[in-house]
Amino acid sequence: MISCEAVESVTAADRWGKPMGIAQVGEAVKADIVIYAVIDAFTLSPDGGALAPQRTLRVKVIDVPTRKRLYPTDEREWHTSQVAVPRRDGAAPRDQGALVKEERLLAERTGRYLAYVFVDHDIVKENRIHGYNPNNE
Repeated sequence: MISCEAVESVTAADRWGKPMGIAQVGEAVKADIVIYAVIDAFTLSPDGGALAPQRTLRVKVIDVPTRKRLYPTDEREWHTSQVAVPRRDGAAPRDQGALVKEERLLAERTGRYLAYVFVDHDIVKENRIHGYNPNNE
């Protein structure tokens, strides 16, 4: 596992020039495989009122030595997922502490989802993943 600080130090120069490729970043930090995740949307209230946290995430995995995409394995360049937390009664929180708490819950759920993309699992009745509960807080 490579620290985010190591990656940040390598990519810091990207801001003013041509961005490094994913495999180049992996080489610079001496990684064999890069799991590259992009959060395209992360919101607690899509309509500005109701508390309905959701996020959209794109993921791909690159083998650094060969520069080949390992995941997704089909013709898609990215694995895209959208997760919406069940809508709750009431409006989105306004005070900073409550906002941070809700953002942290959505971030933790996003991290668990990303981890579960890469574990072996069985689909059981009702198309659920055995052992995975996305609403588990």
